[in-house]
Amino acid sequence: MGNQCYELQRRRLQELKRRSAAGRLQAWWRGTLVRRTLLVAALRAWTIQRWWRGLRWRRRCALRRGLLQVYAVQELGAVRLQSWFRMWQCHRGYCRPRGTVCLSRDPQSGFRFQIQDRQDPRALQPPQARRPGDAPDLEFRVEILSV
Repeated sequence: MGNQCYELQRRRLQELKRRSAAGRLQAWWRGTLVRRTLLVAALRAWTIQRWWRGLRWRRRCALRRGLLQVYAVQELGAVRLQSWFRMWQCHRGYCRPRGTVCLSRDPQSGFRFQIQDRQDPRALQPPQARRPGDAPDLEFRVEILSV
């Protein structure tokens, strides 16, 4: 009987070892499958995050580019307006003395200034009656102001 008990215990021990080895093998395989599934899920999440961040970056760059274009257009408009205003000031400063004719009757009577009417088509023509030495030639000066 002792031999049979010993044999029975040995068989049970072998059975336990087999079950234990099978359990460990199955646990390893399940862990491998879980890790593989988690890796695939993590890679998919990383791909989606990368796509979303790239999309946000492109939108942000497009917005920044649009704001820069609006700023450039406004700045260019302001510069043009300033240059036109300065040109108009220079032109007005040139045309005012040009429209004024200095006529001299005689040295004792002094000078008489006559301003030509701007509506008159002859107003844009240079003055005709002038003696040499009466009035110096008009100068055109442009003053450049920095902002």
